[in-house]
Amino acid sequence: MIEPMVIAANLRKAYRQGPREVVALRDVSFAALPGELVVISGGRGAGKTTLLNQVGGLDRPDSGEVTIAGRRITDLSEGDLLQLRRKEIGYVFPSFGLIPVLTAAENVGVPLRLTNTPVDERDKRVEELLTLVGLADHADRSPYELSEDQRQRIAIARALANRPRLLIADEPTGRLEARSSRRIMELLRTLTLTEDVTALVTTADPALVGYADRVLTLRDGVLSSPRQTWAEPREAS
Repeated sequence: MIEPMVIAANLRKAYRQGPREVVALRDVSFAALPGELVVISGGRGAGKTTLLNQVGGLDRPDSGEVTIAGRRITDLSEGDLLQLRRKEIGYVFPSFGLIPVLTAAENVGVPLRLTNTPVDERDKRVEELLTLVGLADHADRSPYELSEDQRQRIAIARALANRPRLLIADEPTGRLEARSSRRIMELLRTLTLTEDVTALVTTADPALVGYADRVLTLRDGVLSSPRQTWAEPREAS
């Protein structure tokens, strides 16, 4: 039996708004297998970003546990969490987050610099990733010279630079028009196979859920899908 890459167990998270407590996650549990693309769907305020923040170690749940590759990250110190995020998890956000003064290639290489990857190895990996996302001929362009679709492709390449085992993409198509959104989801679908990475992707667009191996639905912080209904990851054709 394949061991899950991600296990979230009974996650609860609440925030204070003045005297009022707002519960963002209510007893959320799920698992994701290695190489699986899991789409977490739901409308605005459903708790999607909050859930990704707990799973990715950007925030801690009020209760519950998260395990990544057999390691319970909710028990880690801040220093150990930082190392985990740098080496094991790649993040993609709707705002792209590219550094304006760096070229596309330099942006992709930032995580490799943070882990002190040798220059030759770093340059080879950057070139490989730019080719994978279809932007090898845009390596020297600045972010402002790229379309929004291209910026997100660069952001995805950067997220994969250190060969993470988990890719977390929070509304990666949120700023894109329909055709570009489909291209990004097709790219994520391909990369889970070629890069051997597990991907958790949130979206509010029901037209995009068909790219997933499995879909989980959040409504008001409650996971409405069954907890353990995953299928075997698809094989590359």
